[in-house]
Amino acid sequence: MRITTLLIGIQACFATLLIAGVTKAQTINLDVQHATIKQIFISIEKQANVTFVYNERAIRGLDNIDIKAVNKPLEEVLKNISGQLPLQFKQSGSVIGVTRNGEKKKRP
Repeated sequence: MRITTLLIGIQACFATLLIAGVTKAQTINLDVQHATIKQIFISIEKQANVTFVYNERAIRGLDNIDIKAVNKPLEEVLKNISGQLPLQFKQSGSVIGVTRNGEKKKRP
C-alpha cells in the first residue's frame, strides 16, 4: 500500500513538471511585410524573451521577407523563416544561434 501511494505521488510530481513545460512554450504574433531579418529577430526577441546570436556576415545580403503568425509556436515561426531564407536555427535555452545554410564552420 505504501509503495502504491509513493508511486502515485511520484507520478503526480512528474505530471506537474510536464504541464509546466508545455505552458512555457513561446507563442509569437507577427504580421510584417518586406521586413529585414534583423527587424524580425527584434520582434521575436521582445515577445519570446530569447536572444538571437549570429555573425553579421550570415545575414548580410538576405532578401526582405513577409511573415504572418498568429499565436504560432516559436519553432514554427523559425521554420517559416528557414523556408524563405537560407538560415538554420539552433536553440539552447533562451539563446538561438543563427547560421547561413552552406556556411562552413572554421576549425581552430
